[in-house]
Amino acid sequence: MFSEREALWIDGKEVAHLHAEANGVVEVDLRVGRRRARELRGDGRVHHRSAASDWIEMKIASDADVADAVAIFRILAREHAPAAGRRAKAPPSEAVLRRRRKLHE
Repeated sequence: MFSEREALWIDGKEVAHLHAEANGVVEVDLRVGRRRARELRGDGRVHHRSAASDWIEMKIASDADVADAVAIFRILAREHAPAAGRRAKAPPSEAVLRRRRKLHE
């Protein structure tokens, strides 16, 4: 959650980040929520961190996988967007992220 990777932040929350490509497969971590993670349980591309986690890891190896990941990104954008009329929160500063990482070491 507080990694040094480039990440997608929506309303002050990290909702996705990419891992390095290996053998033509990209892994993306997605903050989908526990309910949606349970819904994706049977998908062979998806690995669940734990039952208590909002995060999944998804392997992207084909154009169809990319389309599915983009669809999930769109859902995340809607679900994590600020309420109408409220300004979105900015991502935390690098200094704040460093402190958070230190706490989780």
